[in-house]
Order: sequence, then structure tokens, then C-alpha cells
Amino acid sequence: MERAQFDLNNPAHLLARQFRDARDMTLTVVKDFEGESAFFRPTQSNNPAIWIVGHMLLYTGDEFRKILKLGKRKLRFELGKHLATGGGYDPNNDYPPFSAMVDVLEEEKDELVEAISKTTVEELKSHSPENLREWFPTICDLISATIAHEYMHCGQLLFLRRSVGKPPLFG
Repeated sequence: MERAQFDLNNPAHLLARQFRDARDMTLTVVKDFEGESAFFRPTQSNNPAIWIVGHMLLYTGDEFRKILKLGKRKLRFELGKHLATGGGYDPNNDYPPFSAMVDVLEEEKDELVEAISKTTVEELKSHSPENLREWFPTICDLISATIAHEYMHCGQLLFLRRSVGKPPLFG
């Protein structure tokens, strides 16, 4: 959705706009990673860009898409369980090509923004799935957490981007 199409009196539109802005920032940051820079880790306890992007895709995967009443996405690659929350980079795991994962981040953006924007106030107030309810009691909480999650990992990507010698994006 274009900026002008968002009704700022509609909470779902506000969430959709925030998600779109977060995903746009992520896409701006990841365009500078290529080849070995996608695997760069300043320390053994840092996750590289390739793990972070795969994790972000897993997070906005089938469960989130089901909540937003979207069908399962058809990926050209597998996202392993090693990308789940609490996991971390392991050089022995197979990772899909970085560029293919970035393509999916971009391809799914408009669909997710549109689905979030169509969420009714009643749906936003409704309970999230039982397995997520302790952390995210409502659908609104879950969508808000997804936006925060995107920005959190975007911050990590910004740090990695500067660590591989890229200039500041702003300034």
C-alpha cells in the first residue's frame, strides 16, 4: 500500500504501515550483503546475516500467514528448524542462497502489508493461538511483536553491515 492509502484512524492500517516501513528498512540494509559477507560474524556468538534473514522468514512463515488468513507460501528452498527462535548459526547446517531468501522478504512484503491492513478491530482484539498466548495475548500483540522483531534484527543487520565495511546509510 502507498503511504496515502493508509487510514491513520484505523489501527490495522497503522500496524500495516509500521510493518511495511520495518520491512523496507530490512530490504535496504540487506542489499549490501553478498557472497561471504552474508556469513560474516564479528564473534562466534553473533549470528551472520544469512541466519538472521532465514530466521525472519521463518518468523513470518506459515503460522503468521495462517493468522492473517493467507495460504501457505511456496518457497523454492527449505527453512530448517535451526533458524527458529533460540537457535543460532551453525556452519555445518545448510542455508538457502542469501539472495533467494532476500527475494522472498521482498516478494511477501506487499501481501503481508495488505493482510495486516485488512484485519478488523475485532480480530486485533481476539486471542492469539494458544501456543503463543502467554507472550502475545491478542492478534494485535502478535502483529506488534512481529514489527518489533523485524526492527530488532534489522538493527543487528545494520551492525553487521557496518562491520563488513559498508558506509552509513544515513548522514
